[in-house]
Amino acid sequence: MKKIFAIMACCAAATTMYASDVTESSYDVLNAPMETPSSASVPASSAAGATEDWKSQLAKMVKVSGYLQAGYNYNSLGSGSSSFQAKRLRLILDGQVCKNGSVRVQIEAFNGIAGSTNGNGQKNIQVMDAFFTYKFNPAFQVRVGQFYTPLGYENYDISPATLETVDFSNICYRMACRNAIGYDFVDYGRDLGIMLMGDLLPSAEGFNYLSYNFAVTNGQLPCKDDNNKSKDIIAALTVRPLKYFNVKAAYN
Repeated sequence: MKKIFAIMACCAAATTMYASDVTESSYDVLNAPMETPSSASVPASSAAGATEDWKSQLAKMVKVSGYLQAGYNYNSLGSGSSSFQAKRLRLILDGQVCKNGSVRVQIEAFNGIAGSTNGNGQKNIQVMDAFFTYKFNPAFQVRVGQFYTPLGYENYDISPATLETVDFSNICYRMACRNAIGYDFVDYGRDLGIMLMGDLLPSAEGFNYLSYNFAVTNGQLPCKDDNNKSKDIIAALTVRPLKYFNVKAAYN
């Protein structure tokens, strides 16, 4: 089976030039007096102040970002199938609500995991993240809401947008992204709860030798209240002896 994909793009630009004729009778170029244009000088301090004020106002605004991961899948098993796919479409909103407090909301618009589609099998919109983080100092921060749990390295320290294979490894999906109340329930590695975290022992090279996370969560599916009195506890510790090398241990 041969498939040929061709993409053609054509761009055209046209520039119209206007020219106006000036006759010698209407204006004597040689005898015209030279005019010095008037200019208003702006003090450097005022310009710098305006720039800093603009930057401070921009920092207070909500930052909107996101990404789309798409692909093509061909299956030769049985009668076979082929389909273009929209793996995930993420919309991310980050905002600074106070001096030390920030919020994040992340929406998944192209989720096609079994159990999260509607009655027609179409992909539903899901809330991935909805949390508030307050930073008392680098060594002690508190996060509340629905967030990605610190269990494992891929689920917490790496984004799917940075992976060559688009998806996490199978072991990450089976351990960190499947809910304990049912093997077939995918929770995206998210849960509702509270987490304490921080970075300790700063180095002269701009990184911290030690980081910790301690989370208490429902242990239920995302966007859903807990149906029992028990809670999940996740503790993680990351040691960085070198700037680009770290070892992480986590317990659930």
